[in-house]
Amino acid sequence: MKNTKLVIAGLALMASAANATTITGSGGTTGAQFVTSTGVFLTPTNATVQIGTFNTTTNIFTQFAVADASPISFGTTASLQGRWLGNFSDNSASATPFNGQQIWVRIAVDLGGGATGLAYFGSTVNFPTNGGGVGDTANLPGTSLTSIDVDSSTAGTSAFIAPGDGFTNGRVVIGVIPEPSVALLGALGVFGLIRRRR
Repeated sequence: MKNTKLVIAGLALMASAANATTITGSGGTTGAQFVTSTGVFLTPTNATVQIGTFNTTTNIFTQFAVADASPISFGTTASLQGRWLGNFSDNSASATPFNGQQIWVRIAVDLGGGATGLAYFGSTVNFPTNGGGVGDTANLPGTSLTSIDVDSSTAGTSAFIAPGDGFTNGRVVIGVIPEPSVALLGALGVFGLIRRRR
């Protein structure tokens, strides 16, 4: 009897694991490269990725697969530098409200020197219908990020860019708020002083 209960419990666990909506960040060696505006590739140590839905009117992001312990991240080997890989899975009913919704990506980046970058990208991919593990997977290539919410993203951030600047397959740039140079600040100070003396 005890063995029967164990077998039933094991089957229940397997069934719940099969009830998963999975979004795979497909990149590989031909995927887009994610990079900061200063040319630093995104890595698991300087960036985090979340996927979900985004309301562009209220600027509210709703995260998918909150409890997933192995999310999409970025490669660090030479051929996968800055290219994302991995997937998000949700094996619960909480995946159902995402059915058919446009997938948005939120990327937070440590830009160094205390600066942080935050980017919200819309993709051309929609969440699949939660089908209990049947036909409910979707690939999310970096090149599917074709729109950006400028109001919520750090200045200087841009969606997929055509190949160039040494990036073989195009790039997604997470920007940094431009800081005025010391010379410009000095010039503004002198201008203010001259104006005040008049």
